[in-house]
Amino acid sequence: MGGTDMSELTQGLRKLRLSMISMLLSGISLALAQSPQVVPDEYSIPVLIASAFLCILSLAVFTIGLSSVCGSLGKIFCKLRRLFKYLTPALAIFTSISIFYGIEGPIGIEGLISRPPLLIAALFFIILLLLMAYSFIKLSSLLGSRLMMLGSVTMMPSPFVAITGYDASFIIGSALGIIGSLILTLSLTRLIRAEIEVVEAEEEAPQGYEEGPEEVSRLEEIPRRSLRAPSRRPVEVPGRGEIYERIHVRAEEKRARLLGPNGLTIDLGLGVRTFGRRDFVGYVPEEDLDYISRRHFEIKGTKEGYFIRDLGSLNGTWVNGNRIGREFVKLFNGAVIDVAEVVRLRFSYESEDLGVPEI
Repeated sequence: MGGTDMSELTQGLRKLRLSMISMLLSGISLALAQSPQVVPDEYSIPVLIASAFLCILSLAVFTIGLSSVCGSLGKIFCKLRRLFKYLTPALAIFTSISIFYGIEGPIGIEGLISRPPLLIAALFFIILLLLMAYSFIKLSSLLGSRLMMLGSVTMMPSPFVAITGYDASFIIGSALGIIGSLILTLSLTRLIRAEIEVVEAEEEAPQGYEEGPEEVSRLEEIPRRSLRAPSRRPVEVPGRGEIYERIHVRAEEKRARLLGPNGLTIDLGLGVRTFGRRDFVGYVPEEDLDYISRRHFEIKGTKEGYFIRDLGSLNGTWVNGNRIGREFVKLFNGAVIDVAEVVRLRFSYESEDLGVPEI
């Protein structure tokens, strides 16, 4: 996984989180506009207008966030970005026209029908919020975040109930929008922290064998031995076969690999390596790739062995039939790793004959 992709994804997630903060403020403003005990009637319309423009600001920032995310996660987000790029300005235009002509009285179904610009703005509002929820659903499936999935589903009914014009519906709609936005903000914060932790782990991971200096006895600690003239004894010279055997043993090294379908072979080394969808492109049917998260699992190589853990993927990781979590589990030679139940890998940790050099 390249540092550029990770940086772009992290920046995109931060922008999406900023858009959710704006959406959260929009939902709070919408709730206040319908609370006469908190906001006097003469201020309800300005607060409602502020809520609308906070929503538009949220959608604009969301579009910028999709621009960063689509480069790392695929074409579907690029297509969604184009939709937001054209629909968000249209929403802003019709909202401005509606404000210019004046907003008076309750904004319900009847009020929308009698004000065509406001009706069009409401339709754009519904479409864009549904597209936003769909974007987060796709993102949650790729990044393996159940919390994000919950937030996406929670905010979906909010635009429908908020335009009915009834006080109870406004309260329910704004409450759903606030809860959904808050959940999405929290889930994005968790994902951003996880991305930063992965980057730090990859940067701090050793790139090769880093063994410290061996302890060497000091001169005074070496046991003294009296010097005597050695007795003449015949020197035993090992046979050629024995020399070959000793060299052969030293020439063997353990090699760690993941063996998969269609000739997939992944060499493992010391340090932390993250695995996801892109590692299986070309080896797994394209329709199965969607089940694998972008950051699905990681393997840590140490001098004590190799360890695996899941990174919160939606469809899980199994080792020898047992689903694993975020705690590292040690891998042994021959271990079977199932990724989202669509890819089966075998962990190989066997000695490799490096050959016998000529004498």
